[in-house]
Amino acid sequence: MLRLIQAEFLKLRRKKFIVLMLLSALFMPLLAVFYFRSADKTVIEPLQFYKWTTFSYTAWIILPVVLGLVSTMLMYDENQNDMLKQLWIIPISKTGYFFSKFIVVLSYSVCFMLLTAIASVFFGMLPGYITFEWNSISYLFKKCIEIAIQCNSNYHARYSRCYFGTGSQYSGCTFLYRYMDYCFYRICVHFLKA
Repeated sequence: MLRLIQAEFLKLRRKKFIVLMLLSALFMPLLAVFYFRSADKTVIEPLQFYKWTTFSYTAWIILPVVLGLVSTMLMYDENQNDMLKQLWIIPISKTGYFFSKFIVVLSYSVCFMLLTAIASVFFGMLPGYITFEWNSISYLFKKCIEIAIQCNSNYHARYSRCYFGTGSQYSGCTFLYRYMDYCFYRICVHFLKA
């Protein structure tokens, strides 16, 4: 399993577009600096700034598009070159193959949202719009990790349909991956509360 995850990361390392998509996490924090500058506000509530930069368009428009592109890039080469037929000849389980893709997209989602959170704090404090408060920053990071995990769960059904086919297997796989998403979410919430 770990070798499959390592192979997926090595395949993504060759693609330069992955870094550009990760840099799109800086879009909303930069836009927020210009927006609040034009609003002529000197001091802004940190939570208001974070909601505008991280929880507005980043979580519901930019991140799903980026994750869709990453998911497509993960599958494109293998489908284009008919590598899946050759992979099934080698003793690789379909579930291990699926989970390696899932872990890669999950880690990319978490990295994307953490980069957005760091950029929000940095671009908010640099011009002096917000003050440094541990409570608001911990709330920001907690919500960013929750959003990353929940946004990644939207792709479970698509993955299971793509890898395992249709019919009765599809509903069982969807249930399994939704349950796993719930487990990941509960683990994340448990560790962030501590």
